[in-house]
Amino acid sequence: MSTTTTTQDEVGNAPAEGRITDEGIAGFETPEEAVRALAMVQAYQRNQTELMEAPHADATAQTTAQAPDRAAVRKIVDEALAAGQEMLTEPQAKAVLDAYRIPVVKTVTVAADAELAAESLLGELPPGLGDLVL
Repeated sequence: MSTTTTTQDEVGNAPAEGRITDEGIAGFETPEEAVRALAMVQAYQRNQTELMEAPHADATAQTTAQAPDRAAVRKIVDEALAAGQEMLTEPQAKAVLDAYRIPVVKTVTVAADAELAAESLLGELPPGLGDLVL
């Protein structure tokens, strides 16, 4: 709200600032404030446009095939607690995310021996690509 002091005009009408506000006209003390307000209006309009592009929540409702596998998550957590873990390992955490249908990068656990690790990974690579690795 503006802090400019206004006086009533000679006919006894409300102060000019009050009349402008009553009419729903925005008033700003400085040009910078006006520019800032215009930028906020533009950002609001852009956000509203993007919001309209997002699918409605009902349109993306989970089907039974997409429902989280809570039993698998419970099993992972129970095993971690039984093993005395304070937090999940990366493969366990990714398994939990996968159970909740959250996409994750596939993790492959391999042997510590480099040769065994390479052989293990070759089974995961597309045909022909394994020749380039060795």
